[in-house]
Amino acid sequence: MGTDREARALAAGDVVEVDGKEFTLRPIRIQRLCDLERAALRYHKRQVLETYRDNLDLLEEKQANGLMERKLEEVSTWGVAELPKRTVYDATNIPVNDKIKEWVNENYPEMKPTKDFVYQMILTLALDTNKITVKKVKSLSGVSPRQGTVRYDQWWVTASYDGMVAFVHSSIKDEHPEMTIEDVGKWAPDKIVIASKKVEQITSASMGNG
Repeated sequence: MGTDREARALAAGDVVEVDGKEFTLRPIRIQRLCDLERAALRYHKRQVLETYRDNLDLLEEKQANGLMERKLEEVSTWGVAELPKRTVYDATNIPVNDKIKEWVNENYPEMKPTKDFVYQMILTLALDTNKITVKKVKSLSGVSPRQGTVRYDQWWVTASYDGMVAFVHSSIKDEHPEMTIEDVGKWAPDKIVIASKKVEQITSASMGNG
C-alpha cells in the first residue's frame, strides 16, 4: 500500500454509500480493536456451546446434562489466549470469469455485485466461511486463491457476518453516533462486505502495515 493511501487512511478515512447516504469510515483504534477481540471471544464461546447443545440428542439425558455442565464451566474460564487460529483466504488474484460470476450470483443472490473486485470480495468471504473450497475455485477459474493463518478475532471481523457488522459499526460510530450496530446490520449484505474490507485496509494502513 503506497504512501498516498496511508495518508488518506490517517486523514480522511474512506467512505461507503448506503441507500444514497455516505458514511465515513475511520481506522479502528487500539482500544476498539481490543473491544472487538473480546466480542470475538464471546462469539466463539457461544458458537462452541451451541455446537454441543445441538448435538446433545446423541447422548442419554444424564450424560448430556453432565457434559453440558462441564462444558459451560470450561468455556467460562476461556480468555483471548484460548481463541483458536483460523485459516483465511484472499481471492483478489482470482480472474472473474463467467463461471465465477455464475457461482457467486447463484450462491449470493442478495449481493448483486457489478464490479470484479466485489466478486472477489464475496468469493473471499465464501472461502473463509467454507461455502466454497479451494479446489472448486481453481476448477472454476484455473487459479488457486492465496491463504494464510490469522488470529480468530482477525478472521471474525472479516469473515463472519456478525463480526463484519461490529467492525464497520466501530469504524463509523464517532462520525455517525446516531447509528447503532443494529442499524448497520440492516445494510445490504454487499455493502457490509465492501465496508468491512475498506475498514480493514485503512486500519492496516494507519498502523503502518500496508
